[in-house]
Amino acid sequence: ACGRSKWTNELSGRLTFLLFPILSPVIRYLELNKNGTVPTLVDGDEVVDDSDGILKYVEEKFPEPPLLVDDPTASEATAPVFGAFAGFVKNKDPEKEEELKATFETALDGLDAHLKKNGPYVAGEAMSTLDFNLAPKLWHAKHALAHYKEYEFPEKFDSVNNYMDTIFSSDVFKKTLYPPETVVWGWSKFFK
Repeated sequence: ACGRSKWTNELSGRLTFLLFPILSPVIRYLELNKNGTVPTLVDGDEVVDDSDGILKYVEEKFPEPPLLVDDPTASEATAPVFGAFAGFVKNKDPEKEEELKATFETALDGLDAHLKKNGPYVAGEAMSTLDFNLAPKLWHAKHALAHYKEYEFPEKFDSVNNYMDTIFSSDVFKKTLYPPETVVWGWSKFFK
């Protein structure tokens, strides 16, 4: 969730993104955000405490470049990817392994077809909030599946692979990504 807000800030180029140290007193943070969730945007008296709200706020305040996209076809193509990945990576039942892998690859197949027709980005020629949502999930899938399942994205998903190469090498992604070892560590709780 924080990653999407960081991307928005990077691409809008008009806001300063400050990390709030987790060791700071919780009471101080709760004065900003009564829910205690991250991220939180503070702009004068305006406080926005969820990623989607932050994206909308930044888009309204700084409409250029446009980042919010309402594209039901793109949303439909990206929606199944994370759930299918999470089911596959967390699976410990050998009898379900092939079924969950196939479900993940079906989701990738739909995404691949969409990118072939509409790419190079999810909504066309320019990065948008749809990419901010999808790219970190693919980053997690790439590294967690390689580590825990010895799975590499098949070459047949050439548009997905090209998309990942393009977006993972972008400056905005490099500035906001978590290192692969952090991704692997984050998923380790499912393997203890």
